[in-house]
Amino acid sequence: MHEAHDERYRILREAAARGGDIRAQLESILAALFDFFRGNRELIRISSPPCSPPGEVPVNLSYADKCARNFEFVHSLIKNAQKNGELTATLTARS
Repeated sequence: MHEAHDERYRILREAAARGGDIRAQLESILAALFDFFRGNRELIRISSPPCSPPGEVPVNLSYADKCARNFEFVHSLIKNAQKNGELTATLTARS
């Protein structure tokens, strides 16, 4: 489970590092994540507790910190794009 979230984080960072404006970064991230999801369907199913069948995810699993880390990475890209004038400041990733 933790490896799946760490791999997603690696994919996010590599895709964003390809550069370009926020649109290019987000398109690259989405394409890379969809490729990963397609190639790892079973791993994704069990590493996404809200989407997993009952009993497949350990009861005491702690994954929220890694989900938050991945979200915050994308959120930082959006905030940076707002700061640079690529996105309007009235839009937020949290609303």
